[in-house]
Amino acid sequence: TFTMEGGLMYFGFAGYAMGNEGTGGNIWAGTGSVLNLNDGLVTYGKSYSGGGNIYAKSGSQVTVGCVVEKGNGNYGSKTASGGNIYLISSTSGAISKLTITGTVSTPIGTIEHGGNIFCSCSDVIVDGGTVENGVATSRGGNIYMTNTQGNLTVKNGGKILNGSAPLG
Repeated sequence: TFTMEGGLMYFGFAGYAMGNEGTGGNIWAGTGSVLNLNDGLVTYGKSYSGGGNIYAKSGSQVTVGCVVEKGNGNYGSKTASGGNIYLISSTSGAISKLTITGTVSTPIGTIEHGGNIFCSCSDVIVDGGTVENGVATSRGGNIYMTNTQGNLTVKNGGKILNGSAPLG
């Protein structure tokens, strides 16, 4: 379990080394991790292949109550997804869950799917928070969800605003 109650996390970098494509520039969370980002700022994370600021694996529980912004999930030479946040679960693994009560905003770099958030077999709950200003070159300007498992829920005044992607 990792809990952030304030402060600043910035300029993290996950590059390409020894055949491994780096993910999660500021935070990389392994299978079943719990991240509670209750307050503060997570910004300018860079990764080679997705999740510029945060990358979380199967069964992770991520709560974003802070500001997560300006992640670059494609700081390499290949196509990547999830400019700010990338959650992945296998179809046979435990579903990951992302709850947003804060703000996820303004990714940078060229992102193919999910300008702000890319989710595979994951639940996303925007609970009074905001996901905004995401841009993707293919699908999911703000949020891209893939596979049949997982749900997107917006409640308690949550907002998904100003996303842009040519294919929806």
